[in-house]
Amino acid sequence: MDGMTRGIDTGDASTARVEELVTRFREIGNAQVADLPIYNDKLTVEAVGFRPLDRSALFGVLITPWFMNAVVLPREKKDLDDAALGRAAIVTLPAGPTKFRIGGDDVVGTFQSLSIHSPMSAFSFQEAARVEAEKTLASLLAPPEDEDTTAVRIGSRARTGFDNRPSAISPRQAQRIGQEIRLWSHSSGNTLTTKDSVAMRWKSSSL
Repeated sequence: MDGMTRGIDTGDASTARVEELVTRFREIGNAQVADLPIYNDKLTVEAVGFRPLDRSALFGVLITPWFMNAVVLPREKKDLDDAALGRAAIVTLPAGPTKFRIGGDDVVGTFQSLSIHSPMSAFSFQEAARVEAEKTLASLLAPPEDEDTTAVRIGSRARTGFDNRPSAISPRQAQRIGQEIRLWSHSSGNTLTTKDSVAMRWKSSSL
């Protein structure tokens, strides 16, 4: 196991699937996002704590230099449904029902994500991001202390990490990213408008 995966508790085939996810986001970062203001070059792409969620899916946290998401990754690649991108999907976790968003691309296939942080400017080194990922993962995998505590509320609290200030991304830069942007904008619950002639603006989706 190399440095791009951490604390992975899966079989060989599932480990390869997680590594495929990490490799894909590294490609996206290096080729499409590295020169944008949202990219934190002090961080790298890393999968944290992926484990079986059920017989058909894996669950863990994905750290990138521009976002951190909890991810439900099918063990087998599922073809991408463009019409489903960005839609809500309720995932049953030990902490309770949690609202995720559907994302993916033609390489990785469909997956579901819950936003934790975006952008990642709050983290000045990888270990700090990893600690936050492990903390959030533990919260999502812990049964609620009482009947009124649900994972949906945990997800809402995690979303307070979003920075809603305008991002200094030019229309030309956003256009260059093109279709790749959907891989993380839909799954993060963020929208990056690429057709406006004004500066791009981040906005988080409300639960």
